[in-house]
Amino acid sequence: MLQAINSEGKTCLIALRSKAEITKLKDTESFYCPICYEPVLIRAGAKQVAHFAHKRDSRCFSSMTGEGPYHQQGKLDLFQWLTNQGYQAKLETYFKDIKQRADLSFSINQKQYVIEFQCANISPDILIKRTLGFQSIKVNPLWILGGNQITRFSGQGLRLNMMAQACLNQYPDDHSAWLTYYCPVAKQFAHYSAIALIGDHKSYGHLTFLELRNSSLLELLGKSKPPFIPSEWLYLKRSFRTSPRSPRLSKSEKAFHKWLYQHSLHPSLLSSWVGLPVQGQWKMRVPIWHWQTILCYGFLNGQQTFYYPQLKQFIAPYVKTIPQQPLVFQDIDPIKCYLNYFLKVKQIVKITKDFYRVLYPIQTYQTLPIALKKDQYLLKKLDL
Repeated sequence: MLQAINSEGKTCLIALRSKAEITKLKDTESFYCPICYEPVLIRAGAKQVAHFAHKRDSRCFSSMTGEGPYHQQGKLDLFQWLTNQGYQAKLETYFKDIKQRADLSFSINQKQYVIEFQCANISPDILIKRTLGFQSIKVNPLWILGGNQITRFSGQGLRLNMMAQACLNQYPDDHSAWLTYYCPVAKQFAHYSAIALIGDHKSYGHLTFLELRNSSLLELLGKSKPPFIPSEWLYLKRSFRTSPRSPRLSKSEKAFHKWLYQHSLHPSLLSSWVGLPVQGQWKMRVPIWHWQTILCYGFLNGQQTFYYPQLKQFIAPYVKTIPQQPLVFQDIDPIKCYLNYFLKVKQIVKITKDFYRVLYPIQTYQTLPIALKKDQYLLKKLDL
């Protein structure tokens, strides 16, 4: 931990002290953990941020966090960043009611916020539990992931593990989701907005980098409308059509390929209606390619008319039953978002409130070049 209290109860942020001051403090002061009040030791070296550490036999939960130099430096950077903007930031705030400690806390317009700087991969269940804990006492959590968690597979494509997906945040009046990363080595944020999950941990969004010294909290949290980049999405669709089948398939992928085989379908020749970006994909159990294929060929092609509850019931096995994004507040229906594409170009028409008519069946293509050309054409037609 970066701070402790002395025998008079005063807080000492050791990382901001000079080497001479730290040497003097080691000889003249005793320090204690502000949570358990056990004695703590000063740790300072050339390759680490100066900090306090519990003794080996400590039972305090804060001694078990295993914070490394990367995490400690990032936490210190974010603290100074907030302080320089005029926020009354506090380091390592402990909330007794829920027995949780936050890396940082501050207030905006009488609303309390905490920042959790997460550099190590942890179970999404633990992260969700911590998020719900803060929310239970009316504290707004903001998870900032370490820059070491970024894994890119294309210009605007990131792989998001289940922990990162549990950190997805949302603006109050916007359906899109976003994430923030910070790297204490590069001293910069990576802001990932307008995120569309694809599946298999892949996502598409708008990735921008901001220098710590030239950015503000309001800028980081402020809503923007990044452009959709068709070329990036077309790259993802081409990859889906042309990538060879992996010998190591998940259970859901095996089930999908079995379904394709049973219906005499191949990924390379599927309709361009398969693989369209939708908000709320985080509610689905399987990738967009899977459920959109099954919805198109397994449901729409077998119906001339249908009621929306029928469609929802058909696709229900592919929808998660328990929410896993506690910071996503808007109730978004990915199925209805997808259906709106068909309505937009009158592939399907709405007869009454929940009653629809299918005007044209979903086709397959004869060759891959035709499929790729149709992918481009549909994105333009839908004005994406």
